[in-house]
Amino acid sequence: MKKSLFALPAALMLAAMPASATTLTAQEALSAYNLIVLGDARLANEADGRVFVGGDATTKKADNNNGNNNTNQHTQVGNTDLPGLTVVGNLTGQYSVKAGGVSVGLNAYNAPQNMNGQNQAIKIGGTGVAPQNFNNGLTFTQNLNTTDPTFLQGLQDQRDAFKVGPDSFPALSASLKAFGDATVSTITNVNGAFTVNGSGIQVINLSAADFASIGTITFSGLDATDTVYVNVAGSAINLNKNVNGNPYGANVLFNFYEASTLEVNTAFKASVLAAGATVADGKYKASIDGAMVFNAFYQGDPEVHLSNGTNVSFTGSFPPPPTVPSVPEASTWAMMIVGFGAIGNALRLRSRRRQARVAA
Repeated sequence: MKKSLFALPAALMLAAMPASATTLTAQEALSAYNLIVLGDARLANEADGRVFVGGDATTKKADNNNGNNNTNQHTQVGNTDLPGLTVVGNLTGQYSVKAGGVSVGLNAYNAPQNMNGQNQAIKIGGTGVAPQNFNNGLTFTQNLNTTDPTFLQGLQDQRDAFKVGPDSFPALSASLKAFGDATVSTITNVNGAFTVNGSGIQVINLSAADFASIGTITFSGLDATDTVYVNVAGSAINLNKNVNGNPYGANVLFNFYEASTLEVNTAFKASVLAAGATVADGKYKASIDGAMVFNAFYQGDPEVHLSNGTNVSFTGSFPPPPTVPSVPEASTWAMMIVGFGAIGNALRLRSRRRQARVAA
């Protein structure tokens, strides 16, 4: 199969395009949201921090399973610039949001149960069910996709930026893995006891077998200004190991770059990046304390917590981006193509003249 002469330059130009000014990059989103689901989600227990769902979301109330009184969506955020709960698709079931408000791209089929935070806004692209009480400055707007077509488009653009492109979560996961492959680790690992001997950004790579063999994870020598990335291989991940000591969600991130399934069966006090994984139900009282990114999230009993029980998600540093050769702008490529064409024509004309002289 022949490859197009211009396929590589075009691909490089696309890769070099920055994310839209109205969308967050994956790196920015890890500190802005605490739970990001690229696809569909079932939100069946308490979730702290901002939540973003790229597909449809269902709460436990929609399944007529009341359980305890905290089975709806809760958020706690200190900054209300972004909604507390964002659902790009449909939202089914009652929901409760403590701060930041709610944005739903399509329809919200049930009324909120509790929106007692100050000055919250419920924005629905399609149709929704209005709350019974409008306390503390609560506002409710539906049919926004009719009056403001940019509302749904903006949510979809953010979802797509998270899923595909150089600033997406899959790209970030791949770059962290590549950074780990190229970095000599100063972290020692003895049966899950990680000793951080360096400073700044540290990285360690674990095979699937190594991770599965660890019973308890602890970190020592970890300063608040340090960032640790743990790249873990394997397609089926079981978070059945406790992370003891201080919660490390703000500056320790486990990158499960090959994961397709993930279970939460313990208190995992670190941030988790598993952009290709579907999260199944886990044990009662299990939790993740830190930022987390999944492809699909079917939450049963496990809870979603902010690191240290505060309004802190992931605040770690990121490795510098790999050096990419500069790519000419489109106008430059056009001029180069015209120039190559002119040179080719000149060479052909010169050849014809030479042949004519020989024939004469």
